[in-house]
Amino acid sequence: MKKIAEKPHFFFFGLIPVSIILGFIFKNNSLKIAYYGGDFSINYWNTFLIMAVFFSLMGLNYFALNWAKKRSKKWLTIIHILFQTLSLILFVIYILKIDNVKTENEADIINIILFCSLLLFVISVFIHLINFIISLISKED
Repeated sequence: MKKIAEKPHFFFFGLIPVSIILGFIFKNNSLKIAYYGGDFSINYWNTFLIMAVFFSLMGLNYFALNWAKKRSKKWLTIIHILFQTLSLILFVIYILKIDNVKTENEADIINIILFCSLLLFVISVFIHLINFIISLISKED
C-alpha cells in the first residue's frame, strides 16, 4: 500500500483498462432505476466509460502532482484509493446480483448496495479534490 500511496497515478491508470474490460463484459445489460413518474435506464457500457474517464482524470491529477514535485497527502490518498476500490467492487456486486432478485427485500438490499457504491464514488472524488488542492498549495515538496 505504501508504493501505491507514493505513486497513485499508476493505480488509477491501471483502473482504466479494468473499467473498459468490465464495460465489455456487461455491455448488453443496463442500469434501470425506477422512480415515481417513470424509468431511468443507462447502459453499463456507458457507465464504465464514464468511470474510465474519471480514473484517467484522477491519474492525470496525481501525475501532475508528481511532475510538479509535490507530494500528495498519504492518508488522504489511501482513503481515496480504498473508497474508489470499494465503490467499484460494490458496483460490480450490484451488477452480478441484480438479475437474480426474487423478493422485494432482496431488491431493497441490492438498491442499498448501488446507493453505497455511488455515495463512496462521490465521496472519493471529493477526497481526491481536497487532496489535490492541499498538495498544490502546501509549501513542502
